Amino acid sequence: MFSHSHSRTFHARKSRTVLGPALFHTIGHISACVSFSKVAVSFTHVIKSAEPVFSVVFSSFLGETYPIQVWLSILPIVMGCSLAAVTEVTFNLQGLWGALISNVGFVLRNIYSKQSLQSFKEVDGLNLYGCISIISLFYLFPVAVLVEGSQWVQGYHRAIASVGEPSTFYFWVLLSGVFYHLYNQSSYQALD
Repeated sequence: MFSHSHSRTFHARKSRTVLGPALFHTIGHISACVSFSKVAVSFTHVIKSAEPVFSVVFSSFLGETYPIQVWLSILPIVMGCSLAAVTEVTFNLQGLWGALISNVGFVLRNIYSKQSLQSFKEVDGLNLYGCISIISLFYLFPVAVLVEGSQWVQGYHRAIASVGEPSTFYFWVLLSGVFYHLYNQSSYQALD
C-alpha cells in the first residue's frame, strides 16, 4: 500500500515538473507565430538568434554565474540583432515583441527542462520533449479552437489553392513538422 501511494506521489510530482516547461513551450511557439505573421520571417529569426543572450541573463537571475568571457561573447549578438532590427524594412513592434516573448518562453522552457532532467534521472531529454509537446498540445488546442476555429475550413481551402494540389500542401506540412520536431529533439538531446 505504501509503495503504491509513494509511486502515485512520485508520478504526480513528475507530472507537475513538466507543466511549467510545457506552458513556456506553448508561449514561445505562439509568440513566434505571431511574430512571423507581423514581420519578415528573416527578421523574426534574427531576433530569435539572441536566445543565448536571454539564456545567460535569465540563468543569472536564477543564481547561475558566468565568467566575463561569456558576457563578452554575447555582445556581438546584441549588436548584430540591434543593427538588423534598426535596418529592417518590415519592422513593427508587434513582430518585435512576438520574437522577444518567444525567446523568453523558450529560454524559460529550457531552464526548467534542465532542472527537470536533473531531478528525474530516469527521464531523458527526448522523452521529456515528447511529454512537453503533448501537454503543450492540450494547452494550445482549446485556445486555437476558440480564437481561430471558425477560420480553419476557409484557411485550409486557401492554403490548398495557394500551392495547387492537396498532396503538395500535405507534403510541406509534413516536412515542416518533421524538421521542427528534429530541431527541438536535437536541442533536448543536447540539454540531456
